[in-house]
Amino acid sequence: MLASSLLLLLLPVMCYGAPLDTLHQGLDLASRVLDLVKTKFYFMRTAVDKQKQGIENLRNSRINDYEIAPL
Repeated sequence: MLASSLLLLLLPVMCYGAPLDTLHQGLDLASRVLDLVKTKFYFMRTAVDKQKQGIENLRNSRINDYEIAPL
């Protein structure tokens, strides 16, 4: 559920700009939101850490503009 709510937060950010730049901005925003969630709700630490690991994996993977441009 946390991932889907983060995706909804990122949709307005991901509508404009170059695909990769916009993706990285969205990932940075998601990471900051997760940091806020972690400081506010300490009991969600494990779930937040797993989400942040997924964000890092996505950030470190090779993605081309043409793969995400239609999205």
